[in-house]
Amino acid sequence: MSQKYLNTPGSKGGGASSDAAKKIVSRAAMLRIAIIELMLNGYRLTADEIAKQLKESVLAIRPRVSELVKIGTTAGRTSAA
Repeated sequence: MSQKYLNTPGSKGGGASSDAAKKIVSRAAMLRIAIIELMLNGYRLTADEIAKQLKESVLAIRPRVSELVKIGTTAGRTSAA
């Protein structure tokens, strides 16, 4: 995984996947911040539990948790990521 992918949503190819990744850049950043804030407040949750806490789709949260775990930002139970 490239360092660029950790800072911006990625895609496995061009076309629609690439277009979708570009459209969610600011949303992905907002979700990462919300996840980090939960962790800083002492929550230790799975990705699915984070989604429920934030009232977001697990499909939006799981990739963000994976990104944060990859760079070592979160230290919680991430088995659902």
